[in-house]
Order: sequence, then C-alpha cells, then structure tokens
Amino acid sequence: MEPSLQAVTFGPCFGMYHEAAGDTGIVLLAPFGVEALACHKSMRLLAEDCASRGFPTLRFDFPGTGDSLGDEATLDAIDSRCKSALAAIDWLKATSGVKNVILVGLRLGASIAAFVGKEAGAQRVVLMAPIVSGKRYVREMRSLYRIAKAKDASTASLARPENRPDGTTEASIAPLEFDGFRLSQMSFDALNRMDLKSLPPPAMDIMILAPSGQLAAEDLGQQWRTAGARVSLQDFLGFNSLLTDPSSADPPRADLTQVADWIGTAPPAGSSSSKRPETARLEGDAFIETAAQFGTGNQVFGILCRAKQMLAAAPVLILLNTGANPHVGWGRQTVEIARRLASLGISTLRIDTSGIGETPDLVDRPTRVFYVADSRADVTAAVDWLETQGIRNPALSGICSGAYLAFQAAAIEPRLTAVAMINLQKFVWDASARLIVYSSVNYYLSMLRQPAIWLRLLKGDVDTRGILRTICERILRVVRTRFLRAFNAAAEVGDKEHRFILDTFADFRRRGLRVLMAYSLGDGGIDEMKMQLGRNGSHITYPSFKFAQVAALDHNFTSAEDRALLVPLLHDFILDCVKNAETQQPPKNQPAMALAAE
Repeated sequence: MEPSLQAVTFGPCFGMYHEAAGDTGIVLLAPFGVEALACHKSMRLLAEDCASRGFPTLRFDFPGTGDSLGDEATLDAIDSRCKSALAAIDWLKATSGVKNVILVGLRLGASIAAFVGKEAGAQRVVLMAPIVSGKRYVREMRSLYRIAKAKDASTASLARPENRPDGTTEASIAPLEFDGFRLSQMSFDALNRMDLKSLPPPAMDIMILAPSGQLAAEDLGQQWRTAGARVSLQDFLGFNSLLTDPSSADPPRADLTQVADWIGTAPPAGSSSSKRPETARLEGDAFIETAAQFGTGNQVFGILCRAKQMLAAAPVLILLNTGANPHVGWGRQTVEIARRLASLGISTLRIDTSGIGETPDLVDRPTRVFYVADSRADVTAAVDWLETQGIRNPALSGICSGAYLAFQAAAIEPRLTAVAMINLQKFVWDASARLIVYSSVNYYLSMLRQPAIWLRLLKGDVDTRGILRTICERILRVVRTRFLRAFNAAAEVGDKEHRFILDTFADFRRRGLRVLMAYSLGDGGIDEMKMQLGRNGSHITYPSFKFAQVAALDHNFTSAEDRALLVPLLHDFILDCVKNAETQQPPKNQPAMALAAE
C-alpha cells in the first residue's frame, strides 16, 4: 500500500493520518506553543518517513491548540493532553487495525508520552528532548519570554508597558501567556508538579534523544535502565536549529532519520482490518470546519470554516500564512480570526502555501518558503477549488509576508473581489533584503523623546545597532529613490518597481477591486508604503482603497489583546465589500446562498 495522507477528527481533536499497511502504528505528540510551530514541518517529515516504512501514523492537535476545538487557556494542559493522547491511540487502533502502538513525542509531547506510555501499553517510546522537570520548564519559558521582549526590534520592544492602548501592562498578561500562547493557572500548577523522574518506564524499549550535556535526560534514562527498561540515549544534534523562530527553523533531518531507523520497519499486518476514516469535520456554535486539498496533485492544504448563519453577499475570505507559520497562525491567531468571523456571518478558507504547514515544497523552488512569488499559484488553486464548491469572487487577506503574497496574487488573479494587506513590508521582494522586522523611522525618532528609552538603549536592552542600521538604510533608500525618480522622469526611463506598483493599483481600480492597507502603530512597513504610495497611501485616491491604523503595539499581533483587534478590522473590511455588492448588480455566477449550513 502506498502511504496516503488524510485529515481526520476524533472528539474535539483535528489530526493528519498517514495511512500504511503495517501491523504497528505510531502516534506523534507535539510540543507546546512556539515550539509546536517551529517543529511542525519536522513532525510531518517524520510521519511521512514512518508511513513509508509501513507504520500507520497519526499526528494531531491537542484540545485547545491548532485546528482542534477548545481554548487551552481554560484547560489543564497536562490532563487534557494525556486524555487526548490515549484517545488518539484508541482511534488509530480502531481505524488502522493495529494492535501495537509506538509513541514519539517532542518536548512537552515527549513528557506526555512518558505519562501515558505504560497505561497505553506502548510497544516502544521515543522521547525527543523531553521536559523532565515542569518547574524548570516554566522558569525557562519565563526567562526566554523576557529575553525575547527585551531584544525584540519591533514596536513593542520600546513601548512602555503603561502605553498599551487598552491600559494593560506586560506584567499583567505575561504570567499566563508566552509569546501569545496562553495557559491556565491549572496548567501552571500541573507543570510545576510535573517530574518525569517520579514515573516508571513508559515502555520496555525507550529512545531518548537529548541535546549534549542535558543531565536531566541522562539521569532519567539511567533511572529507567535501573528499573529494567532498555534505554538508548542519543545526542539531539539538530536541537538548536529546530527549536528557534518558526520562520528560520530547519528540520534536523539526520536526527529524524535516526529516530525512524531506531523504530525500524513495520511487518505487514497479517489480515487487513483497517477502515477508511470519516471525512474530517469539526463543529462549533457558529461554524462548521472541513479540510480541503487542492491544486496540482491535491497538495495544497486548507481548512474551510463555514459560518452557520451567512451574512448575505459576504465574500469568503482566504487567509494566508504569515512567515513560515502553518495555517493555524502564531498563537493560533488565524484559527481565532476564522471562528470569530464565522460568528459574525463570514466564512473563511485558511490555507498553507507551498513548503509551509501541510503543503509540501515545490520542486526547484527556493529553500525560503515565504516572500516567494511562485506561491501565487497556490492562491489561484484555492480560488479554483472554491469555485468547485459553488463559491465565487472571494476576498484575500495576509499579514506581513502574507500581505506581500496577497498583493502579488491580486495582481494576477482577476476573480478576487477584495484584498486586505496588513503590515505589508514589501510590495516587491528584493533577495538582498533582511527578514528582521523593524519599526518605522518616525516611530524610533519619536521614542527618543522619552528619557526611559535612553536608559534601555545604554543598557543594551534593545537591538540598538540593528535599529540604527535600519534607520540609515531607509533614509538613504528614500534619498536615492527620489533622486532616481527625478532623473529617470527627465530621461523618460522610469523606476520599474515603482511603476509596477502604481500600474498594479491602477489595474485594481479598473477592476473595482476593494483594497485595505492597514498597519499597527509604528510598523516598519509604513516607510515602504509612504515611499511607494505616499503618506497613508495618499497617491491612491480611488474610493475602494482604504488605509487604516490598528491600535496594536506588535507587528505580529502576538498578544491576545492585539490579535483581538484583527477581527473588527476584517469584519469592517468584509462589510464594505457587502455594501459595495449591494450597490452593484451581483455577478451572474454568484450563488445566493453558497454556504448554507450542512
């Protein structure tokens, strides 16, 4: 049997099932928070390798995470993870017909494997960089959070806590939130109690993959050996390259192969008792979600979130990846937006473009998976697929690199009815550009009026060198661009990039495309927009173009407070589309109620 991939659901959980014909199955258990985003591609690659070796393999989102139902901020993260891991094992056995299961976990997922392995009767267990002490893990998260906020070059790094628009401070939200991922007090209490050394061996055959010098993992392995288990302790050589920012995380292929080699090859099942999984479907109070695969070879992945009570004439909104974050978004941002918009009558399709999330890399494309114009084909594939569902003239939205792709896709896709570009940094990507996001020049200059900022600069709490370099580069670019435009205009040559951008907006106007450009406070992309389109887009004067400022302090909309501002922004954007549709004759091929609840 050739391994095949299918989206599945069980209970509140969403998962991806890699079908195979072996007699033993594998369940992969993911880490928490940013680590889950960073390792998503690695877990997919490992699952594909295991399935190719004959193991039916399931990876899934824990309750309140990813595409699953619930809110982790209201759950006991340890208890809910353990229960859903056991449910995943039961589902895999019932679906694939396997009798034996191997558990493979990474970071907190490895800790969960240690908790449930014995109860589940796991044949073997692989722990990749397990969190041995929950109390230490909490301290590490808090420490990394403070370091990241201090060194962050974006707007939020310089803003004083009391300057948040809603009056909250970092101190008031940090104890239960790490980089936008929220945990309940129950979860913190459970983590502080968690100690893997208090557990018996989760299986008789155990592999522990740990960074060199991680004594806690070595001591744990020795303890389980003394208890009679066979423990293989190996170096996790690619740990640092994996668990970093999701946009720069690099799958540790040698380590993944080492894990798959240790697991081996599954003997074929004696008699097939497997069954075809039911179509993935999750339902909330206001939405119904189903998975979709489309494009060449059905390789582009998406989740259609359909509003049960559709707002009349509202276009479906396609939501694009930000950076290399999968379609769930940072801090589950995209899932939250989709489900909250559904409660307002707006349906969405969140997709993974090539090389991100569930969509594999394209052959002969750059190793970078965002700021790639070729990904326009994935947007076209999404529009094509929506048409097969009777849904026409969708809208498109993206943040940062997603805004770049939204602009590029709108330039070639005439079937779009509207496009929202939020915190767009570049209309046209320059291969020499840096991927670090800085704030606008005016913002940095205005912050220098605050005495407290000078103290932070002198203490080295912020990336002073990077900020100064960025300010100089942007000022020089503006001077150079203005000179070249004046010279080229006289020579009748023209600035090709600027000309392309203006011509594209002129085409948007001819097509009647509704355009929203929005920026968070002091975002660095404001400098690019000002240079290309004038202050607040003043060079673009047609009625269906709108500029908006969002009262968020963070380019990435990391915090729950900042993320919440995106929903009214996009809701108003879609309402404008509805008002526009009401004043015009609707397209002949637009169904009156394309998304009636099933």
